[in-house]
Amino acid sequence: MAAPRFAHRRSSLPRPRASLIGRDGERVALGALLVRDDVPLLTVTGPGGVGKTRLALSAAAAVQDQFADGIAYVPLASIADPTLVPAAVIAALGVHEAGEEPLATRLRAILRDERFLLVLDNFEQVVEAALVVADLLANCPGLTILVTSRVRLRISGEREFPVAPLRLAAPPALRDIAQLDAAPAVQLFVARAESVQPGFALTPANAVAIAEICQRLDGLPLAIELAAARIKALPPAALLARMAARLSLLTGGDRDLPARQQTMRATIAWSYDLLTVDEQAFFRRLAVFSGGFTLAAAAAVAGGRADVGLDALDAVASLIDKSLLRLVEGPFSDPRFAMLETVREFALEQLAAGGEDAVIRERHAAWLLEWAAACGRDLRAGRDQAALFARLDAELDNVRVALAWLDATGDAPNRLRLLTSVDEYWFARPYQAEVLRWLESGLQARDMPNAVREQALGLGAYMAFDIADGPASIAYAEEALSLAQNLGDPIALGQAYFRVGFAWGDFGDRTRAADAYSMALALMREAALPLWTATVLGEMGDNLLLSGEVADAVPLLDDAIAIHRACGYSWSFAETLAYRAHAALLRGEFGLAGRLFAEGLAAAEQASDGRIVMGMVGSVAGLAMATGQPERGARLLGAVAAAEAGCGIRRSALAAHTEDISAELRARLGDQAFGAAWEAGHALTLAEAVDAAMAIARAADPPQPPMDVAAALGLTPRERDVLRLLVQGLSDKEIAAALSIGARTVQTHVANLFAKLGVNARTEAVALAVRRGLA
Repeated sequence: MAAPRFAHRRSSLPRPRASLIGRDGERVALGALLVRDDVPLLTVTGPGGVGKTRLALSAAAAVQDQFADGIAYVPLASIADPTLVPAAVIAALGVHEAGEEPLATRLRAILRDERFLLVLDNFEQVVEAALVVADLLANCPGLTILVTSRVRLRISGEREFPVAPLRLAAPPALRDIAQLDAAPAVQLFVARAESVQPGFALTPANAVAIAEICQRLDGLPLAIELAAARIKALPPAALLARMAARLSLLTGGDRDLPARQQTMRATIAWSYDLLTVDEQAFFRRLAVFSGGFTLAAAAAVAGGRADVGLDALDAVASLIDKSLLRLVEGPFSDPRFAMLETVREFALEQLAAGGEDAVIRERHAAWLLEWAAACGRDLRAGRDQAALFARLDAELDNVRVALAWLDATGDAPNRLRLLTSVDEYWFARPYQAEVLRWLESGLQARDMPNAVREQALGLGAYMAFDIADGPASIAYAEEALSLAQNLGDPIALGQAYFRVGFAWGDFGDRTRAADAYSMALALMREAALPLWTATVLGEMGDNLLLSGEVADAVPLLDDAIAIHRACGYSWSFAETLAYRAHAALLRGEFGLAGRLFAEGLAAAEQASDGRIVMGMVGSVAGLAMATGQPERGARLLGAVAAAEAGCGIRRSALAAHTEDISAELRARLGDQAFGAAWEAGHALTLAEAVDAAMAIARAADPPQPPMDVAAALGLTPRERDVLRLLVQGLSDKEIAAALSIGARTVQTHVANLFAKLGVNARTEAVALAVRRGLA
């Protein structure tokens, strides 16, 4: 029997109900792939509600002239049995003749010689029919198949085209209506809202609420359309206020839509029901994570093969394939995984319904306690602070979830342990008020172990210091010291004395601060903790500096810098460089001040320590004033004030210095000129202010060939090489390897350097080299 032929070109593509918004780039890219001979199978993937069908239909319509024998659209959402797929395709082709031959054979015969595009919509629940697709492609060379599915088909020749949610407005642009109006997610909301409430438009009054609604819905088109459909009853601000329970709100889709698209919950349930029982268990447990998670975290919390019968990697990969998880880039390109928030809300409902909520949240908190403790140990050891801070930034939402769970279950000791294990992170981030709230509620608990309480009080002293609450900072520090004196832990006691010195130094008695620092220094030296020793020396030096004792401060600061260079970066290194730069300013050594400010600013930026970056920029205002550029200095202070206000920091680092600089600049310029420059600085971003500060610092220290100074001291080229590596903190063995010379030769060069520089120790040589620009 001859295969039936089409009498004329035909297309069964349905006409879209509404315009496609925000997908111009994807439509063009998809169309270009459809007409390529080397792409026989194109699978459009993405989560439910992302707009796969609408995009596929639009792209197919745009290229239909390239398929001489036509296009057929095959809706598969109502089919659950994969064996019925061939019949659905034949029905879509309009072929009605009966016969005894298998349907797959008949399909091959029909399409073998056709230049044809077949659109298979909603393939995910019949994915076992992928072999039918493979058979057709193997036997029909002119056939192109476009599939929409929440999962890949996993057959040869498949090209995946993942569809992401619509682009959102960037947070910094939330007050710029022109930028908001250009965001596709906002455009879709406004268009769909206007369809139910004629005359609805984006205005300055509703723009921020609409942008935030789209953010909360992750830019998911179906969710945005369902939300916009509520606009007659709920204006944008009221709609936004109800976003905490998204799934209950996102209902009421058009009656002519498939049932699975009439509510957001039904859309997600469609994907959930396609999972195996083990995959469902793994998926719902992942819902406890907020802001994403790593593979290791997923294995620890959601379980592995012994728990849910699945390997964590295989389970995560399967959920990504089924568009219930997405891969997101973590810090330093580390892979992280996340759910869309509407999907997560559904998963949380399933977790609660399964009776596992408490058990999994307890696992989540236990994993975070262990992970945070490891991060804290690495931070205190001076290991790659920038990387650790970035990973803590990525897990911040998870930390908050765990804190809330520990609070709800009354586990105050572990709540305080979680906070204090990463205390150095809180020093560098603008969350002081939030941390204090958690601390204060935890410290009210009874039967708290003294060691835990002492650490929490110590963190409270720093947080209160950072929000300029001097009395609270002193009270926290003094109470922590009284506890530490009875713990029998010399390191904890040294840290407690340090905090007392820190608190009194800025808010009270500098003499008491000096006494406390002296006690801390002795304990840290006895414990052989070089990073803590350097930190205490730096604060001792700054305390002397602020007391006007510059000559006494400089040797302490030089020693602190030398130790830091030998040990590697720690959170206090950049501040110590700034203290030494301020000392240089007071001594009229503007070139040295510029060099140290530039290095300190770079170190603070590398560590992503916003408080110190702001303090550095404000400090460079003093250098600008000293070098005859008071207006530039005032602009820097205005930029710092704007940055502080923008991120909620009440008192950036180095405030004792920048407050003096601000007062002196105002006196020098006068209120009017100072105010004008300050306002001009307010318009700068922090990044622009950093660039301006770096330019001022570098201009104060113009490049000068260090060879002249070195030559005057009689240093040979090889001795200069050795000195440069000494400044970098390398050992004799490391210097020998770097220069390809013997260790004994290095020792000889070091001895010669000591003699020519007039010093007796490596730290002295390093300090002198930095001051005189020798390395």
